[in-house]
Amino acid sequence: MYQVTFSDQSAQTLQLFSKERQLKLIQALSVLSPAVLEEAKEPLVAFHRAETLYYRYRVEDLRFYFTLKDETIHCVYILNKNTWADFRLRANLEKLSDAEIEQKPNFFSLLEEKK
Repeated sequence: MYQVTFSDQSAQTLQLFSKERQLKLIQALSVLSPAVLEEAKEPLVAFHRAETLYYRYRVEDLRFYFTLKDETIHCVYILNKNTWADFRLRANLEKLSDAEIEQKPNFFSLLEEKK
């Protein structure tokens, strides 16, 4: 069993939920085993960003983005599914305004690719 820690963003998001739901969500993360992380099958996906291995874990209508170091799962983001922030993180888009991103040559191809 891993120790679970939270970034400021993920802790603030977690605090929006009832204590009961918080415990349920933390439990879903803490039961992840090394074997499950190694296999990384849905609802868990592994990907790299800037030489860091991240995991995305789907729990209910939320997406937990976390890193693993030794025996600690560090939750970096908790995002609602199908949101702009979730899409931007999954698609590795820069943190630009909506208008700036729409001007990128591959923006619409990324949208079509996700269908």
